[in-house]
Amino acid sequence: CKAQNNTIQCPLNNKGTDSLSPREQEILSMLGKGETSGEISDKLSISTRTVETYYFRIMNKLELDGMKELRKFSIQNTG
Repeated sequence: CKAQNNTIQCPLNNKGTDSLSPREQEILSMLGKGETSGEISDKLSISTRTVETYYFRIMNKLELDGMKELRKFSIQNTG
């Protein structure tokens, strides 16, 4: 996925959310709804560090460069 014109574009080679585990999709959705790492960790009964590990895994799978792109992607691609 690459940032272009204030949107995150994923190529058609299936680098979208289908490559994410159910838990990664859940965390991405929560992030897209504006929840903080602390809120996500509380709701899922996991540590904040574990949430951050999920962020890192999601960014790697989606080929995103940092939290700014991850947040933008999560807002645009989750509902």
